[in-house]
Amino acid sequence: MTDSFTQIKPSTAGERLFQRIGTYGLKDLAPNRLGQQRFVRLTGRGVSFGSYLEGSMIAFTFKRVMKATHGIFRDKSSDPAVCNARLTAILRDWFGWLDKEALAVLVRDAVRAEGASNHPIPKRLETDIWHTRRVHKCCFCGKGLTADTHSVVRDVDGTKATLEHVWPTSLGGDSIAENLVPACGNCNKEKRDLFTWEQGSIHDFIYPIDFHLSEFLPRLPVTQRILLQRRAVITLAQRERITLKQALLRVGPYGDIKALDASDTWDFFNTQNHFDSLGELLW
Repeated sequence: MTDSFTQIKPSTAGERLFQRIGTYGLKDLAPNRLGQQRFVRLTGRGVSFGSYLEGSMIAFTFKRVMKATHGIFRDKSSDPAVCNARLTAILRDWFGWLDKEALAVLVRDAVRAEGASNHPIPKRLETDIWHTRRVHKCCFCGKGLTADTHSVVRDVDGTKATLEHVWPTSLGGDSIAENLVPACGNCNKEKRDLFTWEQGSIHDFIYPIDFHLSEFLPRLPVTQRILLQRRAVITLAQRERITLKQALLRVGPYGDIKALDASDTWDFFNTQNHFDSLGELLW
């Protein structure tokens, strides 16, 4: 999936950094793609599982770069030139195969992503988004969100709703309209800092053949449902070359989970939970 992440139209500085790292990483992996390895093919998912492994490495590297940059620039009174030099030295050590120009671009993107992180949503923007309509829906589970008598937007359980960053604010997600969607309190908590499905723990997502007969199916963890939805969103954004928010609004809230091949195990690569109206456009 990470192969085509550069086809997504980025809205935030964090996405641009992720695309940069993905481009460098996949170029280095190109001669020996994991999905072609014999042992990886034993998973029964071959290229899909190999792509997941590559994507998880890139996601880990992206987060490592972000955390390093946050640490270096944490003290806002520090000399920016000193911080840049320190970050350059670290990334030169990590990305030793990059030439001077490519390294400078990586440092630039990391600094921009750090500068875009952890900013509160402007009150005017928050008001404008909530006032676009009287009733909203959580973009993840579809739960209705309405304003109470004090103009506080809540879900049907009475929990305060939030504006969720599509790309996490802690990882370079700008607090702008193009990166904000309505979310119920529970989905906001479960999504946490998810930015790509390969980042999630999908190893636990494997259930028996004929799992649709299990009474546990309706109780699948919300996190697993959001991961499936995220995969569909990223796939659509890649293929249509649109933003993640545009793709999320197109895919819609996650629906019931079903197997693509009912004769096989219900694992992450053999299930989906987006609406059939999107057909073969997605997973």
